[in-house]
Amino acid sequence: KVDIYSLGVILVELFQSFKTLHERYKFFKTFLHRNIESQIEEFPKEIWDLVKVMVNLEADARPNAKEIANSVNYNIWRKASEV
Repeated sequence: KVDIYSLGVILVELFQSFKTLHERYKFFKTFLHRNIESQIEEFPKEIWDLVKVMVNLEADARPNAKEIANSVNYNIWRKASEV
């Protein structure tokens, strides 16, 4: 089974900027204690909504890879059609 939780953490790393290693450490310490809403700064809403379900503590509540791909494809299509 693909580890969706880890993919969610990777997305956090891609969209959240850290100036120092200590800042990164503090962010992920808070992230691991589930107080993540107050920590986001630079996330697009669609990505943040996806990350929240990907890092759900209940593995069965996380989306599978196909559901993630469909969600990402839908958002790309929707944004393209708004232009």
